[in-house]
Amino acid sequence: MMGVRRIGKKTLRWRTRGVFLWILPLPLIPAFFITLLRGNLISAAGNLAALVLFWVGALLIRKGLTSEAKYEERRVTRAPRRPRKIYGTLAVSLGAFICSRFAVGNPLLFSLFFAALAFGGCWLAYGFDPRRDKVGDVTDGFGYTSEEILAAITLAEQKIAAIEESAGRFSNQEFVGRLQRITTLARRIVHGLEDDPHDLRKVRKFINVYLDGVEKVTTGYAETMRKSGSDALEPRFSTLLDTIERVFVEQEKRLAANEILELDIQMEVLMKQLRHEGVL
Repeated sequence: MMGVRRIGKKTLRWRTRGVFLWILPLPLIPAFFITLLRGNLISAAGNLAALVLFWVGALLIRKGLTSEAKYEERRVTRAPRRPRKIYGTLAVSLGAFICSRFAVGNPLLFSLFFAALAFGGCWLAYGFDPRRDKVGDVTDGFGYTSEEILAAITLAEQKIAAIEESAGRFSNQEFVGRLQRITTLARRIVHGLEDDPHDLRKVRKFINVYLDGVEKVTTGYAETMRKSGSDALEPRFSTLLDTIERVFVEQEKRLAANEILELDIQMEVLMKQLRHEGVL
């Protein structure tokens, strides 16, 4: 069932898109200092405001492109909740208007036309954000709806994000790296539902037991370290991470082989260990 998800050519190409928007406004930097030294405060303020808006727009468009790349690579997913590319396009358009009207001093109608050109250019180059969830007919014949699959994936992503957030507070970079491997394995297991939806029941168990347990482990450990500042728990936490990573690898294989009984047994073993460590 589970295959390693590779970064597609489209993702690699999108990583280089939007770079031009960072380079385009660079001449506004010397223009700002020149107009400032000449005492033209309105023009200097226009150059500075336009520069900031161009770069804010570039940042938003880049984030929107990243979200779109993830959206395109998934068969079942929700559309990005924030239309960052639209916001970025509006910021670039406003920057173009301010640059033309106040920095250069062009007439109002010409500046509006210039802003419209910037808006159209961004739209043609980068498009707008996807607005429709992918909840198609990928589950036909499996007895589950796309909404059920989507809900399971969304819940898992929330738990994985919570694990990554807690790991970000760790001072031990070895633990951070190991948790990154664990969350990568978890995403592969969960996103395998898109290719093999009949595994929903087993993956729900994986989410409710393993991911929930790991989330409690990481948040609890991060909170304990914050309060005590002691590294006395590091050996026990390290052992537990070894167990979790090994079990995740095993479960990926067993889910692929549809070994339901062994999956249930392994879940019970991990639950007992988590209870023994005081996590559950």
